[in-house]
Amino acid sequence: MVSIDVIVPQIAPRRWQELVIERLRADGHDVAVLHQAEAAAWPAAAKLAFAFEQRLFRRKGPGLGAPLDRLEARSGG
Repeated sequence: MVSIDVIVPQIAPRRWQELVIERLRADGHDVAVLHQAEAAAWPAAAKLAFAFEQRLFRRKGPGLGAPLDRLEARSGG
């Protein structure tokens, strides 16, 4: 299978990023998770868009745009 490096922000990575990584690994890909070198916080507009999406679709729990506390960096293999 293909070896894939996924670069995620160190500050508040999103659930959808974790989901993509899990699905790639489940498919048998060698996935390495790397943190962005200069990880800044998400822009306010992005946070508002994620909150609007959650309200629009009337989601009770966290949506795919919900921030995670941390997504551990992990080498492939």
